[in-house]
Amino acid sequence: MATAVGARRVAALVLPELLVELGADWFREEMGCRGMAPTPIRELMRQPFAVVLEEDERTAELPASALLSAVNGEAERFGVRPGQRLAEARALVSELRVQALPARRVTRELQRLAEVALGFGATVGYQAPDTVWVDTTGAARLFGGEELLAMSLADRVRQASPGSGGRAARVVIAGGPRAAQAIARWGRLSREGLAVVSPEEQQARLAALPIAALPLDRERLGSLSRLGLHTVAAIAALPPELAQSRLGPSARQILELCRGTDREPLVAYQPEERLVEQSSWEEALDGLEPLKFALRGLVARLSSRLWGRCAAAQQLELVILYDRAVARLRELKPTASHRFELAAPLWREADLLRVLTARLATLRLAAPSIGLVLKAPSITRAQLPQLELGRSGAEGQVDPAERLPVLIAELEADLGEERVGVLERVDGHRLEAQSRLVAVSPRRGRSAESSPRAGRARSRREASLLLPYGPPLSAFELPTRLFQRPVELGGVLRRISPRGQVPAAPPRPPFERGATLSMGRRLYRVAEARLESRLEGVEWWSEAPVSRDYWRLTLESLSEPGERASFEALAFVDRQSGGRFLQGVYD
Repeated sequence: MATAVGARRVAALVLPELLVELGADWFREEMGCRGMAPTPIRELMRQPFAVVLEEDERTAELPASALLSAVNGEAERFGVRPGQRLAEARALVSELRVQALPARRVTRELQRLAEVALGFGATVGYQAPDTVWVDTTGAARLFGGEELLAMSLADRVRQASPGSGGRAARVVIAGGPRAAQAIARWGRLSREGLAVVSPEEQQARLAALPIAALPLDRERLGSLSRLGLHTVAAIAALPPELAQSRLGPSARQILELCRGTDREPLVAYQPEERLVEQSSWEEALDGLEPLKFALRGLVARLSSRLWGRCAAAQQLELVILYDRAVARLRELKPTASHRFELAAPLWREADLLRVLTARLATLRLAAPSIGLVLKAPSITRAQLPQLELGRSGAEGQVDPAERLPVLIAELEADLGEERVGVLERVDGHRLEAQSRLVAVSPRRGRSAESSPRAGRARSRREASLLLPYGPPLSAFELPTRLFQRPVELGGVLRRISPRGQVPAAPPRPPFERGATLSMGRRLYRVAEARLESRLEGVEWWSEAPVSRDYWRLTLESLSEPGERASFEALAFVDRQSGGRFLQGVYD
């Protein structure tokens, strides 16, 4: 649907079941954190269910005079309505389940969804209890039109919401925030809950709505209804002087809205710089299972906020809240913080959950937990493929190359950060010192090539490896598999020069043909031995200069009777200590 170039366009995301959904989510979360199997959301919604909003912290038990803020369809079927007192509702339905819900939780969810909407426009806003706005002026062409933009926004909200099926959402794009909100709440929408209202048809669409769609309090709505004014069209037909007395101080703006003009400014929401998600429960619980259950919801919310900002997390922090009484008794801090560096920035929910679940499994709780906090202290701009600009998340369409950072992060969690990295060549005379494992992330380590000594070491590499006889180490074939630490050999039947004396000429073969060597619990016979190279007093600046003879051996296994399996290996003799070591093997 084409709109005038430069015309103001605002999308209203209305969540009609938000209070019930949040109440059900918290009810199931508490069950899971207590170690109980959470009731499936569909089964829970088949039972009468109501929500009571609380401004302050939750009380131990809801009073009978508490007002219901929202009810599900099953409760409505029995005559329970929002605004009823709890005692009255229980008189209608004795088995009514009522969940207390802090108002701050609703505000936090709307703020999170506003951050999700940042992926569709530069300015977003929200209004409790059910609306998020996003200014989509000029953004429709990035999504292939306003219809596809509305569909993408609704899909993204469903994907970004924990629980099966996601949030029930209606999306309407119109010429202003109030017009879009009114049509989304009370207008006729498509089967998917979407509508795109052009400027030409906005007045007609608004005129058909009931007066409840206008931003008026209940007292004024009741007064207008008693006067026989039931539709927006009837309000639009009021004379200005009569409308002023009936509609109050906002009469001018309301009359303009009824006649199809919406100049309401969109109050921009500025998201917090630090991303923090938190979950808590009343009863202290042991074990990691409650934390894993709560972590899924935290990760889903964090991922959606990252996507809305087009950002990715470089670092994650998990804070476990301990039971204060137990922590004090055991002389522990009330919280335990665990910070994780990521090999590459991540933002997708599945990737973050895999990494954090693997890290969480390695932790040990020092006390029962009462909550979990997930933070992203360091974020950066997400590197999204160009084709992903118009997609809503593309969760299931991940390039295989993008999975590598997730795999590295999982390996770091399983093996330890010091055991995962890239093998890098460095300057060194000894074979085992010519490579090292460096961290994958450039933030954690400094490459040897960038050090001031690297240039000087490279310049003397060739000269330091020149030997009195035999080729340098770089000239002969190196083993396929090099041991990180040389393996000491025992049982050699031939002695070499006295300890501490370095012969000036090639020594007699210390690995004579037919000699028997022991390595671990296995015996090997030397079938062939050939001197490959020599190191003469290298690393002279250290406390223990190195003098070695490198030998290439063909070894036959003697441990298995009847078998003569042979392989080639590289061994060396330390001419200072007289020790013999296996350096590596050839495949």
